[in-house]
Amino acid sequence: MQDVISSIVALLAGERRDLSAVALDMTEVPEFNRRVYDVARRIPAGSTSTYGAIAVELGDRLLARDVGEALGHNPFPIVVPCHRVVAADGRLGGFSANGAWPPNASCC
Repeated sequence: MQDVISSIVALLAGERRDLSAVALDMTEVPEFNRRVYDVARRIPAGSTSTYGAIAVELGDRLLARDVGEALGHNPFPIVVPCHRVVAADGRLGGFSANGAWPPNASCC
């Protein structure tokens, strides 16, 4: 756990760190949200994706709002990089943030 904390601190200090291998206890996380978080964790540092692109990857472009809802309930901020997911036009906000930053208390 200390290695994870040190990596997050280093990341916040501007160092590049890959947190994609950090083990997460998702036993209380709904299955759909787990799938969303798995996709979000594959977004490389310095890159972004969209709610719609994640929905397509999950098999149905109409799931974009559901993707946003799942990211809005992200219990693993920073490790699950919901901050790398933006609206279709590239703006921050969208379904999980409603234009606010940070989106809400449970998401980065």
